[in-house]
Amino acid sequence: MGEVKEFIARYKRFIYREWWSAGNVTYLNIAKSGCTSIKAYIEEKEGYIVHGKSPFPAPWRFTVVRNPYQRITSCYVNKIIDGKGWLYRYYPFVNKNMSFEQFVKAICRLPWWLQERHFRCQYNIVYKGFKCQVDRVYQLENLKISPYLCDMTQHMNKSNTDYDQMLTPEIKEMIYKRYEKDFRYFGYKK
Repeated sequence: MGEVKEFIARYKRFIYREWWSAGNVTYLNIAKSGCTSIKAYIEEKEGYIVHGKSPFPAPWRFTVVRNPYQRITSCYVNKIIDGKGWLYRYYPFVNKNMSFEQFVKAICRLPWWLQERHFRCQYNIVYKGFKCQVDRVYQLENLKISPYLCDMTQHMNKSNTDYDQMLTPEIKEMIYKRYEKDFRYFGYKK
């Protein structure tokens, strides 16, 4: 029983939502969905930005989601191949030599509350229970429709990797099954 309590305490840090606010906007951060570029853009546009674990009182709250196939592939490239991560500390089954298929199998087996923010189901970040936590959800692929983000041009962590080449039909099916709510609620096609 002590091992279970220690395990849960260790992973509690993954459950919170990360909010950023400046001026009249509050942004709900979703990792691997352009968040570094969006936070930099808000700071540049407003002159400052503040961070918290609960929503700020702002008249307009928004978030940006990303196609789950692209998001999970980007996570693998960034955190495993490029080694820009600390996932190894929290997940003993993650290692820098694992294949993309092994990585996808491993993260798809985890319950949502143990998923680290870089690969957590976006639905579980945007919705609390059945209530959407923001006024508007934008797709990273269609930011030009956002009145606030339409002139954002900088993409800070862009990879040159051809993500589609990594997605076999089997891997796509695993991602779809695990992230089905992201596809359904945010308008992405299987």
